Amino acid sequence: MQKQLEQYFGCKVKIAEYKNKLQLPIFMTMRDIMMVEIYGVNFAIIDVVKEMELSVATMKKQKAKYEEALQCPAAYEVALNSVSMRNALVKSGVPFVDLPRNVFLPFMGIVLQDVYLKQLVKAFVPVSRRMSSICCRITQQPQCLQTQSLWHF
Repeated sequence: MQKQLEQYFGCKVKIAEYKNKLQLPIFMTMRDIMMVEIYGVNFAIIDVVKEMELSVATMKKQKAKYEEALQCPAAYEVALNSVSMRNALVKSGVPFVDLPRNVFLPFMGIVLQDVYLKQLVKAFVPVSRRMSSICCRITQQPQCLQTQSLWHF
């Protein structure tokens, strides 16, 4: 994670695992917590990558508890698998890192990079000329109208 953060921010990043006991419910203390320092700002990153059933509302409530216990801002390390999940986190103001793609740290003034859309466009293979024109309208990239159809009817 340290190399990915350094590459993303373009500066030296300090990371240390948090090992002290927290006055929190047991299930919250079982998560890996990393203390991070970037540009003199200290914050915690809580690993919830494997917790697929964690709702945005729950994350928001738990973030407040983590921040109170740790006495610093907190963000979640997540594995975003949909744009709607990413948008829900941003709308709720829940800080997160999904390296190397998306980073949303509002307490540092770091706004989301929209890398997800670019990846979807690269992975998208139009099946017909009509699908190609729909893709171009959505992504606002007229050069993809040049794309040939894979299936000729």
